Amino acid sequence: MSRINERPVVLALSNPTEHAECTAEQAYQWSKGKAIYAAGVQFGPVSYKGQTAL
Repeated sequence: MSRINERPVVLALSNPTEHAECTAEQAYQWSKGKAIYAAGVQFGPVSYKGQTAL
Protein backbone atom coordinates (compact mmCIF):
# COMPACT_ATOMS: atom_id res chain seq x y z
CA MET A 1 0.00 0.00 0.00
CA SER A 2 2.76 2.46 0.80
CA ARG A 3 4.25 2.09 -2.69
CA ILE A 4 1.20 3.72 -4.29
CA ASN A 5 -0.18 5.84 -1.41
CA GLU A 6 1.56 8.77 0.26
CA ARG A 7 -0.12 8.02 3.64
CA PRO A 8 -1.67 4.52 3.60
CA VAL A 9 -4.48 3.94 6.08
CA VAL A 10 -4.27 0.59 7.87
CA LEU A 11 -7.41 -0.53 9.70
CA ALA A 12 -6.55 -3.64 11.70
CA LEU A 13 -9.93 -4.24 13.29
CA SER A 14 -9.77 -7.86 14.47
CA ASN A 15 -10.20 -8.57 18.16
CA PRO A 16 -8.54 -9.62 20.48
CA THR A 17 -5.00 -8.29 20.14
CA GLU A 18 -3.44 -11.63 19.23
CA HIS A 19 -5.79 -11.83 16.20
CA ALA A 20 -4.99 -8.37 14.75
CA GLU A 21 -4.07 -8.42 11.04
CA CYS A 22 -0.90 -6.50 11.86
CA THR A 23 0.48 -4.47 14.74
CA ALA A 24 1.09 -0.74 14.76
CA GLU A 25 4.82 -1.43 14.77
CA GLN A 26 4.54 -3.60 11.65
CA ALA A 27 2.46 -0.98 9.83
CA TYR A 28 5.01 1.75 10.57
CA GLN A 29 7.95 -0.48 9.61
CA TRP A 30 6.39 -1.65 6.34
CA SER A 31 5.35 1.90 5.33
CA LYS A 32 8.61 3.54 6.49
CA GLY A 33 6.68 5.56 9.08
CA LYS A 34 4.03 6.90 6.68
CA ALA A 35 1.02 4.80 7.71
CA ILE A 36 -2.02 6.07 9.53
CA TYR A 37 -2.90 3.16 11.80
CA ALA A 38 -6.17 2.36 13.56
CA ALA A 39 -7.03 -0.83 15.40
CA GLY A 40 -9.99 -2.45 17.09
CA VAL A 41 -7.76 -3.07 20.12
CA GLN A 42 -5.32 -0.92 22.03
CA PHE A 43 -1.58 -1.24 21.37
CA GLY A 44 1.17 0.38 23.41
CA PRO A 45 3.27 3.30 22.12
CA VAL A 46 5.51 2.55 19.11
CA SER A 47 8.82 4.28 18.36
CA TYR A 48 10.06 4.62 14.80
CA LYS A 49 13.15 6.63 13.85
CA GLY A 50 13.09 8.68 17.05
CA GLN A 51 9.36 9.50 16.97
CA THR A 52 6.75 7.89 19.18
CA ALA A 53 3.17 7.18 18.10
CA LEU A 54 0.68 6.72 20.91
